[in-house]
Amino acid sequence: MGTALQVVSGIILITASFTVPGSLRWLLERHSERPQRALNELAKICRLPEEDQSVQLEDFDLSAAREYRIEYKCDHTWKEFCPKYTIWTHIAYRMVTMALGQISGVGASMFYRILVFEGLRFSAGNMSLLPNVVAGVLGLA
Repeated sequence: MGTALQVVSGIILITASFTVPGSLRWLLERHSERPQRALNELAKICRLPEEDQSVQLEDFDLSAAREYRIEYKCDHTWKEFCPKYTIWTHIAYRMVTMALGQISGVGASMFYRILVFEGLRFSAGNMSLLPNVVAGVLGLA
């Protein structure tokens, strides 16, 4: 039953994704021969007519940024981007830490803490929840 509910929500999300407009930059890149398409989307997003000065100015800024990128060859690949910034090493350390936590089984033990604490005679009412909460808070530290 639970899987069927997940499938229904997935179908709803996939169907709704077709109604989301493309990003303005993406529209300018993919459909550069039709810049009017990006202007139409921009006017819809701003809820203003296409002739409005703020819409025209923002459209000009987007087009100018695209022209600048093309003129000065500001295209970068992931291979160029990743080694330049030290944040990637921090992200890698955190990913390894999370993977080791999953492999060690600590996450699975959280589901059975209440049973363990009840086995240790903490079963009076909500008393089995108290050590579980304390263990969870200590796990965050």
